[in-house]
Amino acid sequence: MKSAFTMIELIFVIVIIGILSSIAAIKLSATRDDAKIALVANNIKASTDEIVSYATAQDTLDNNISSMSKALDYMIKTNQATIDSNQTVKIKMGNVTDCAKLYIQKNSTGAILNLSFSNSTDNLCNALKNTIKISNYPIKIKGATVNIN
Repeated sequence: MKSAFTMIELIFVIVIIGILSSIAAIKLSATRDDAKIALVANNIKASTDEIVSYATAQDTLDNNISSMSKALDYMIKTNQATIDSNQTVKIKMGNVTDCAKLYIQKNSTGAILNLSFSNSTDNLCNALKNTIKISNYPIKIKGATVNIN
């Protein structure tokens, strides 16, 4: 007597494998999005730290914001961000080219580093906004003693 799978058993196995693979694909896509959000959030945090450290160490601000931060320079080179002006960087997330803006505001007492978000309905942009603690901004950059070029 031969022992073998019936056609119905094989079809059930194929259907179950198909369902499992579709669930895995959805989870993989969500994981990839989470990784993108975490990468950009970490690069923003690193950029702010580097700019503040640069201003403290050099006792001045450079005319170009990206030259004060390796993380920001990396984001620009990998097309995750663009420089809108010498002191403003637009950060891309999802389908939004200006999901976040990192910029230096000069005033009579020195300068502050600020971060703002667009009012987007894009899920990835909103997830980035929810990942970063916006209450940490603006950041005072060494107060009135910083030379502003």
